[in-house]
Amino acid sequence: TGKKIQKALDAYNNDMIAESLELLYDINPKASFDKAFTERFIGNILAGQDGQGKKALRHLTGVVQEKVLNDGEHASTLRLVADLSMQEKEYNQAIEYYQKWMTFTCKKDPDIYTRIAQAYYETRQLAKMVDPSDKAIALYEKPNKNPYVLKLTSYYERKMYPQTVKVAEILVKTFPDNKQWWSQLGFFYMLVEDYKKALSTFEIAYNKGMLEKKSEIKALAQLYATNDIPFKAAMVM
Repeated sequence: TGKKIQKALDAYNNDMIAESLELLYDINPKASFDKAFTERFIGNILAGQDGQGKKALRHLTGVVQEKVLNDGEHASTLRLVADLSMQEKEYNQAIEYYQKWMTFTCKKDPDIYTRIAQAYYETRQLAKMVDPSDKAIALYEKPNKNPYVLKLTSYYERKMYPQTVKVAEILVKTFPDNKQWWSQLGFFYMLVEDYKKALSTFEIAYNKGMLEKKSEIKALAQLYATNDIPFKAAMVM
């Protein structure tokens, strides 16, 4: 088995992918470690080829059912199974293996928590998105907008508008140069009928040159009118 694996590795290192796979498929290892190592090798090769994700998963999921490989190989295989599951839209399986990876490695990774929140969104488990999003937000050294957006989406799609507003406020404070969040915060204030804050938000964004869409300019004009400032409403319109 060792000699055949070495031949397969030599072929792989020389970009002879098909030949490497042919050698690996021909191996019929008896020992559990040899079998796991061979299956992992096949799975890793297939994972790097377009359209072979599902086939790679069939080889790799069996490898990590039991702890046979060394710690580094086992951990990287758990992560690869999770990433491939996301790629192949097997979202529940992705969540399972991301959690297994974190349990095995004792690592808390903000990217993993963000991916888990995304997987919950894809499976419409909206309430479960908040916890991994919060954990990702807390762990990122430099603020990352993705977990904030996932958290906001969770609240918005469940029609929890006051909570949506709070997340949008944090987005504006954390990413003040992003035009999108100013506009969205203004519309969210309108959604909860807080027209004074909506006007303040749109007015600041307008003065900073951040309102570019016709709908945003119209919203500002309507807010001036709603707040009894008709002259400015007319000027903006």
